[in-house]
Amino acid sequence: LLGLGGLLHDLGRDEHAMVCFERCAELAPNRCSRALARSGAGATLGDMGKLGQALEFLREAIPDLEPGAAATAIGDEGAILLERGEYDNAKARLEESLRLARKAGGPWTQARALMRLGRWHGELGRIEDAERCFRECITVSRIIEMPFFLPEALRFRARFRLARGADRGRADADESLELARETGNPFELAESLSTLGRF
Repeated sequence: LLGLGGLLHDLGRDEHAMVCFERCAELAPNRCSRALARSGAGATLGDMGKLGQALEFLREAIPDLEPGAAATAIGDEGAILLERGEYDNAKARLEESLRLARKAGGPWTQARALMRLGRWHGELGRIEDAERCFRECITVSRIIEMPFFLPEALRFRARFRLARGADRGRADADESLELARETGNPFELAESLSTLGRF
C-alpha cells in the first residue's frame, strides 16, 4: 500500500494516494511503518495545497523515521514552509534535509535535497548559490539509474544561465526537453518546452 500510494502521488492521483496512505497507517505493524505512511500523506497533502495539514502530518512522522526517510520528510516540510513564505524556517529545514541526506541518504535523497535548497536560493535571488546546488544536483542525478530530478535541475540552471547571459543555458534546456520526452511526463514536457521557448 505504501508503494502504491507513492506511485499514485507521483502520477498526480492524490486523492487515491491519500486512501492508500491512510489505510497503510491503520495497518502499520510498528511506529516506523506508520510514520512512513504519515510522511507520504503529508507530502501528498502539500501538493494538494493543504499546507497546514501537511505540516502536521510531517511533523508527527519525522521523529519516528530513519535518517534517510527523515531527510526526505524534512525536505518536504522545508518546501512547504518556502511556499508559505517562511524563508528562514524553510532554509533551516532544507539545510537539515541536505545534511541528513549526505549522511544517511542515497543519491536520490541527496538530489531531491539539493533541488529544494537550490529553489530556496533562487527564490531569494541568490543566483550563484542556486546554480551551485543545481550543478551538484545534476551531477548526483546522473549517478541514478532513473534520474528523476535531472530534467527539472537542468531547466532551473538553464533559466539562471539565461538570466546571466550564459550561452550554455540553451544546452541545458535542450537536454531537459530530451529527457522529458523520454519520460513521457506531460508536466515535465510542458515545463521544458516553456524553458526552451525563452531562448
